[in-house]
Amino acid sequence: MNSVYANYSREDLIREIERLKAKGSSVTDEKAYRNRILNNAIALRKTFSDVLSLLMKSGQKDVIDQSLLIVLKFFDVDRVYIGNYEDDKPTFDFTHEVTGQGVISMREDLLVGMPKKDFPWWIKTINDRKDIVIDDVTRMPEEAIAEQKILMLQEVKSLLVIPIFFEGDINGFIGLDSVKKRRNWSALDVENLRMLTDIISIAIEREMAQGMMEHSMKQVLRSEAKFQIIFDKLPWGVELYDEKGILLDINNADLEIFGTTREEAIGLNAFENPNIPDWANVKA
Repeated sequence: MNSVYANYSREDLIREIERLKAKGSSVTDEKAYRNRILNNAIALRKTFSDVLSLLMKSGQKDVIDQSLLIVLKFFDVDRVYIGNYEDDKPTFDFTHEVTGQGVISMREDLLVGMPKKDFPWWIKTINDRKDIVIDDVTRMPEEAIAEQKILMLQEVKSLLVIPIFFEGDINGFIGLDSVKKRRNWSALDVENLRMLTDIISIAIEREMAQGMMEHSMKQVLRSEAKFQIIFDKLPWGVELYDEKGILLDINNADLEIFGTTREEAIGLNAFENPNIPDWANVKA
């Protein structure tokens, strides 16, 4: 069964927090509420600071996983994860996952290349920009039977999942799993996760940009390697020069024609070759 906060917007959650605040009927209740809000603010501020410190360290490895460990500790949950998918691909992956002591990670063994069609409720909920707030996995909606099975396989008792945005579009989600005990997620939990996700999304965007750059570089290297193979196997002689006439490369056929080696030929200047007529050296 979904939490009452499942379809709340950020503004709705803030109003709910204020309503709960105003609901305190006694001095004791009001004092307890104020203490809880104060403790949350202090812990949240430290968590922000720890995550931002990670993001500020250039070259730091596994920034996202380290950030998720901080989130895991803040919410006192057993698993924190990030799922990623693209609209034009039929599958989605859990790209990052951290777990608490005694909790087994299922990402590499089970949560890779998962067909979207097998989890329509989960994907639709996220695509509709809604949160998934489950206090009790055994009481999930009937349309979430596939998701319920895999959650119960991981012994998840409660979970909180919200969408992740990249350049205004949804490209995944971040989730909290409580395995050892059931959790009644509050509006404050949802709002805290949203604020932390806003920060972590910076690291996610940076990782995606880095991935695209590395992919582009790999494409370039593959193209260069392919070109080199074709260049060397051409049956006729081919030479490559720069704008100053310096020989940059020469293929195997040309080496046989001139009876020389690549080491001896590289670096020669075509403009200084007495066998090339002056008219051929004239530049436009």
